[in-house]
Amino acid sequence: MAGPALSIVGGIIGSFFGPAGTMIGSTLGAMAGNAIDQSMADKPRQAAQMDITGVSSVEGSPIPRVFGKVRVGGMLVWATRFNRTTGSSHAGKGSPAGTSTTDTYTANFAVAICLGPIDAVTRVWFDGKEQNLATLPWRLYGGNTTQTADSLIVAKEGAAWAPAFRGIAYAVFEGLDLTNVGNRIPQVSFEVWSVAAGAETMDNIVSTLCSDAGVDTALIDVTDIAPILVSGYIYPGSQTVREAIAPLAELYGFDGCESGGVVVFKRRGANPVATVALADMAAANGPDADPFTIERQQETDLDALMGVSFVNSDNDHYWQETTYVRRLIDGGKRERRLRLAHATRRHSARAVTINAPYDEITARAQMLLDDEWIGREQLTATLGPDWLGIEPGDPITLDVNGLTRGFLVMRTSYSGAVEIQARSYEPTAYEIIIAPAPTTSTQPSSGTTPTTDPTPVTGSPTDTGGPGIFDGGDGGDPPGGGLGPGGIGGDANGGIEV
Repeated sequence: MAGPALSIVGGIIGSFFGPAGTMIGSTLGAMAGNAIDQSMADKPRQAAQMDITGVSSVEGSPIPRVFGKVRVGGMLVWATRFNRTTGSSHAGKGSPAGTSTTDTYTANFAVAICLGPIDAVTRVWFDGKEQNLATLPWRLYGGNTTQTADSLIVAKEGAAWAPAFRGIAYAVFEGLDLTNVGNRIPQVSFEVWSVAAGAETMDNIVSTLCSDAGVDTALIDVTDIAPILVSGYIYPGSQTVREAIAPLAELYGFDGCESGGVVVFKRRGANPVATVALADMAAANGPDADPFTIERQQETDLDALMGVSFVNSDNDHYWQETTYVRRLIDGGKRERRLRLAHATRRHSARAVTINAPYDEITARAQMLLDDEWIGREQLTATLGPDWLGIEPGDPITLDVNGLTRGFLVMRTSYSGAVEIQARSYEPTAYEIIIAPAPTTSTQPSSGTTPTTDPTPVTGSPTDTGGPGIFDGGDGGDPPGGGLGPGGIGGDANGGIEV
C-alpha cells in the first residue's frame, strides 16, 4: 500500500528538521500515498461485450407466415458492431476521492419477423419484457414486394449492397441502448396483426397457403369456408400445405375434396343434400344382396378425453396450454377442466399453432370429441348410376322404412354402380362453426404500422465506421459487413431464402 510506505518516507525526511518535521513529513507522506491508492482502486471500465446470442440467426431457416393476431419471435438478419460511449463521474462529498469510468453500449440491428405483408405490430418484447413503443428507436417494414432498403442499412452497406428484404416483414432498431438487456442484443418478439380487424378468415388462410405452395388459386374453391374466423394462426413454414391445413380442418370443421377438377373446401354442419331410400340401394344390388352395411365402433375404441394444445391469447400470446374435455359414459355430465391428472379411458390430444382464447378452444375440443362419438358408424352402400352426382363432403339422409339417419359421404367410386362410404353425421355438432361470426376487435391506436421510406430516428446515434459483425473476411462481404448481398441466402435486391 502506498499510504504507509510514503508516511514512513515522509517521517524520515522530516526528522532532519526536528520532532515537528517528523510529524509533518509523516502526515504529508500518508496523504500522498492515500491519493495514489484511491486512484488505483477506481472502478475498472466495463469490457465490451459483442454478444449476439440473444437472438437466432440460422441460414436457410424457414420464415413463418402469420394470420390474424399472433405473437412471434424474430430472427436477426443484419447488425453492426456495438457503439461504445465512455462516461465518468466524480465521487461526491464524503466519499473517497477519485473518478469512476463506465462504458455504455448501443446497437444497430434488423430482425426478420415473418412473411409479409402485415398490417401492424402493436407490442414488442425484449427477453419477455414488454417495451414502450413510444420510446423505442425502431422502424417497421410490412413486407410488401416493393419496399425499399432501410436508410441505415444503405448508409452502412452502400446502396448496391443493402438488402430490402422484400416480402419479409422486419424491424430495424437504431441506436438501441443495451444497458437494461445485459449489453447484448436481446431476444425480440412481436405482436403482429396481419389484418386490421385482428381475426383472419379461413378462406384467406387456405388460399394463401396453397398459393405459397405454387397451387393455382383457380384450382381451389374456398367460398364455403369464408365465414370461419381464426383469432390467430402461425404457419411455421416447415410443413407441407396438407400438413398445415389438416389440423385446421379438424379443429374448425371443414373438409377438402375434388370436384370437377377443383379442390372444394366444404364446411361441416350443412343440411343433407339428398335422401337415399332403401329402394335406391336395392335396385343397384339386386334382390338377394344386402342393400347396405353399417359398422359400429366399440366404445372402448373411442376417446373419453380430448385435449387441444394451443397458445392462449388471453395470456399475452405466450403460455402454451392444453384444454381438456371429458365424456362420462355412465350417464354423468360432461366435465371440462384445464388439466386432468388421470384419465380412466382412452384419450387423444391435438397440437395446433393457434392463438385463441381458452373458451373458444375448449368449445372446439368438445366439438372434436362429440364428432368422434357421433361419427362412430360407417356406412357402405351401392347406388345406381343416377347417383353419380354425389360427392365426398356431401351430407345425406339414409331412409330405411321411415327411419332416418344422417351420414357424411367420405369416399365415392364408380364401376357400373356408385359405391359410397360415409360416416354418421349430426349437423348440430358443428354449430360453433356455422353460428354468426363474433365481433372482432380492432388494433389499438398504439400500434405501429409499416412504413416504406422511413427517416432515421431523431436523436439516435449514428455509426458510420466499422464493419458489420458478420464479416466475410478477405474477399468476402463488402465494406460494412452485414449478412452479405441480399441477406440470408438472398440476392442483391434483398430477401431471405424461403
